[in-house]
Amino acid sequence: MLASPGIARTSLAAQSRSNVINRFTFLTNDPERGALSPLYAATQDVPGNTYVGPDGLGGFRGSPSVRRPGQAGLDPALAGRLWDATADLVGMAVVAR
Repeated sequence: MLASPGIARTSLAAQSRSNVINRFTFLTNDPERGALSPLYAATQDVPGNTYVGPDGLGGFRGSPSVRRPGQAGLDPALAGRLWDATADLVGMAVVAR
């Protein structure tokens, strides 16, 4: 499962080039609204292999919604490489898939 806050106006976003993204409030979520998609994914009964993100234009802002994953999100080979890289980064032994 993947959950995205979209683009939230936070101090992390402020680290972008010239803090430009935080100037486009019509494209971004406030921090509280940005937290809703991850909270929704963590607390609601959503199917596996689900992407939860904002329902607005481009998935940048809006209310949480179950969305269609992008093409890369449907690639099993890429998913396997991501799993292996994540396991390596957190020091977890890779279990045969």
